[in-house]
Amino acid sequence: MKFIKTFLISLVVFLSIGTYMFFISSEGVPSILADSTPFEDSDVSEVDENADKEDEGIVKTEPNKLIEKTDIVAFDNNEVTFLMLGVDALEEHKKNSIRTDTIMVMHCNFDTGEMKILSIPRDTRLLVKGSLDKVNHAYNYGGVNLTMKTVNDFLGTDIKYYVMIDYRAVKEIVDAIGGVALNVPRRMEYYDPTDGFRVDLKKGQQILDGEKSMQYLRWRKNNAMTAGYREGDVGRIEAQQYFLKEFIKQTLTPKNITKLPKIVQTYFRRVDTNIPIKHILNGISLANNLDSEKIEMEIIPGYGQYIEDISYFIVKKNEMYKLVEEMGLK
Repeated sequence: MKFIKTFLISLVVFLSIGTYMFFISSEGVPSILADSTPFEDSDVSEVDENADKEDEGIVKTEPNKLIEKTDIVAFDNNEVTFLMLGVDALEEHKKNSIRTDTIMVMHCNFDTGEMKILSIPRDTRLLVKGSLDKVNHAYNYGGVNLTMKTVNDFLGTDIKYYVMIDYRAVKEIVDAIGGVALNVPRRMEYYDPTDGFRVDLKKGQQILDGEKSMQYLRWRKNNAMTAGYREGDVGRIEAQQYFLKEFIKQTLTPKNITKLPKIVQTYFRRVDTNIPIKHILNGISLANNLDSEKIEMEIIPGYGQYIEDISYFIVKKNEMYKLVEEMGLK
């Protein structure tokens, strides 16, 4: 039972937290500028050798491989930093056509129990292959390896691991645990005819299934701008942080232990990573030390600006370097 619990916690850390952070920082956001308008309510000691091959996509973990005890290897200093990428559909990755709408750096310290997450807005203007461009274009130009190089060069970091998550994991995991009980703060109504996306949520305490959870996480404002988060994207992030904490708390209840097979199945189908399985297994053994109350979430400091009619996020570099150092990401 203890192993099952720690394994479940580990999945929450490596899959669920990353998946929900995916939505917190990007889903449904057409541009930084559009989101900034407020509305009022009426060591990595070893890296898989395949990770060095440009444009070859993603190295999948191997769920059916027999793992011996001697195969379990600790992360350096019992901590790990990795790049989290949120995508629309993993099966498209070989075409290099998927959108990395979410890019963030995540750090887990298994000794202190701390988790730190630094979000990089997708419109961030930086050097991609020697030219100024948006950070989320890096994947189209050179896959996950160029994305990692671009982020490392920009932040001054040396991140070697990545985790790529398909957003459909959200719906599947929430449905697997029977929904998430949540107090929806207001009536949420929205419809986008271009892609058929619809939000229709009542105000008040209720259980959100996978589809309703995705609606809650993606909502920014009602049609005709009759209601929205007062602080724009900041308010949306706060609401989604509330969802994340409720999800973690409810996922770790005894009744959901029996749902582990479904969650594990989702992990191997919807998540790709180059973190060696022997390191992940070590993380499982230490996962009880991680504390959902010790999650620090930051966004790279900056501001929205149009340059030649294109919306960019301009980073305040001195503040960014200071933040990266304070968060211990270097």
